[in-house]
Amino acid sequence: MRCLLVLLINSAAFVQPSPADTLRVLDDDTAALHARFELIDSAQWRIDCACFELRADDVSHAILAHLWMAARSGVEVRLIVDAYGNHISSS
Repeated sequence: MRCLLVLLINSAAFVQPSPADTLRVLDDDTAALHARFELIDSAQWRIDCACFELRADDVSHAILAHLWMAARSGVEVRLIVDAYGNHISSS
């Protein structure tokens, strides 16, 4: 275990940072929604999205619309929706 940790620490020195290595704290619902739109709209190859709840509301429809447009532009979109919270039947 110790050898693995040393290897990871040593190799981290050679890893080039990327824009994906950033953290943004979003303390506003609108800012969080727009950040999601930016991420979806900037995707080039694939989007992996997990939703715990989708509703028949403007926010869910807007997110699904952005995902749909990404898919139409050639981006692979994989969407996981929690069946329990959304009352999706198993049959």
